[in-house]
Amino acid sequence: MTRAWMFWASCSRTPQLIAGGRKPSPRKLNEVSLMMIAGIASVVARFGWAFDNWLFYSKAGWAGAHAKFSVVDNIPPTGAGSTSNWHNGFTLGSGVDYAFTPNWIVGFETNYYRFESKTYELGGGAGLYTFNSRPKDVYTFLGRLSYKFGWGAY
Repeated sequence: MTRAWMFWASCSRTPQLIAGGRKPSPRKLNEVSLMMIAGIASVVARFGWAFDNWLFYSKAGWAGAHAKFSVVDNIPPTGAGSTSNWHNGFTLGSGVDYAFTPNWIVGFETNYYRFESKTYELGGGAGLYTFNSRPKDVYTFLGRLSYKFGWGAY
């Protein structure tokens, strides 16, 4: 039975399309806004325990979201605007991998992302719109099938 503590780092950039809107508030019935996450990037450190064909791990690190924000004013004087920005944040996650042959590995991973709030200033039509907004928290679940090439000594 082989047992080992493992530590490694990884980075990723994934395209996403996650939308979150805000309905008009009673105070401002004329404004409707929408924030969409167009992509998420992350750099994480992983720490895990491997034994036999199993690997259990946790991870934590930096995450960034490329968010697009737009607003529409429906009551005259009307106006609209949109802009995009990167929001920094963090990610936490955990996963498990199982090698069912020497080269084939199946895995499952779950991740949590949280991003900072930023101020958006959008102009158009009747004036300037200022919003403080942040992308919604994101939870992802990933299943994967991997093939390990047998190059080198490992």
